Amino acid sequence: MFDAKRFLDDYSIQYITEGHKHSRPGWIQIKCPFCNSREGWHLGFNLEGDYWHCWRCEWHSTIDVVCALLNCEKYQAHRTIQCYQSSILTKNNTIIVRKNNTARLPEGAGRLLHCHRKYLRDRGFDDLAIKELIDTWGILGTGPIGEWKFRIIIPVRFNGILVSFITRAISQNNPLRYKNCPRNLEVMSIKNTLYGYDQVKRTFGKDLVIVTEGVFDAWKLGPGAVATYGVNYSAAQLNLLAEFKHIAILFDNDPAGQRRADNLAADLNNLGRRTIVITLDEKYKDAGDMPISEARSLMYEIFSFFLDEKKFNQTIQSNYNIT
Repeated sequence: MFDAKRFLDDYSIQYITEGHKHSRPGWIQIKCPFCNSREGWHLGFNLEGDYWHCWRCEWHSTIDVVCALLNCEKYQAHRTIQCYQSSILTKNNTIIVRKNNTARLPEGAGRLLHCHRKYLRDRGFDDLAIKELIDTWGILGTGPIGEWKFRIIIPVRFNGILVSFITRAISQNNPLRYKNCPRNLEVMSIKNTLYGYDQVKRTFGKDLVIVTEGVFDAWKLGPGAVATYGVNYSAAQLNLLAEFKHIAILFDNDPAGQRRADNLAADLNNLGRRTIVITLDEKYKDAGDMPISEARSLMYEIFSFFLDEKKFNQTIQSNYNIT
């Protein structure tokens, strides 16, 4: 995790943490170097999530912020960022466990019920895929009682340790679709992990990873795909992705998703990683919207690209936009 406060102090960059309309608990605010905001502290750093967001020009990666503040190249910014990683990262950029030894799952979490399976079938998962979700991804369900009723429980494991969880309501009438693990029950923030990190290491080692936004995207593609829990990625997640030799980015098929995909590709390319960006056909909003057979075919073709680029160009570029 990036120690923004120490970085700003060392470089004498002014910031605030309270007393202004743009300041919020858990954030550090600075004057945004991207939109030239002179009247407010628009650019904020989220201390828990390890990301930057401006009230005017939205999200920015840590490497871009450091480049703008120090007027330096990206390779220089990356070296600077490494000097300001907090104690939850080792010298090898491997996140270690803090606080509790293991996260606690919600009370009542157990095997999937008929209602959970029906919800997953409606989302395009057949019985074989649901079995994979149980056996490989370890998902659980809750019943009709309690704070977490009628939800799919999605454990988040990192290096074999249960560090947090997220949940998805199975009722379309529930206004709170996703509900995450409370901070007092988790070992670390999910934004310091990649969902599916353990599975991809078992599938491809450190040779290849496919990066998506959400867990349903990763599930459709299968083991070998990871999710960043949304369009914004943290410095810790960037470091984890930089462990892999080849990276395919498959973010949501909307302007925000494509901008973030391009930003992530640029950050990874500057770190010397071979990266491709995939844009889906307009009829799909994300990988989770694809039929599972087509999603698995895409996973295979991405793998084929890194093995045989000529073959990949002949087969995949007729169906998908690769940059």
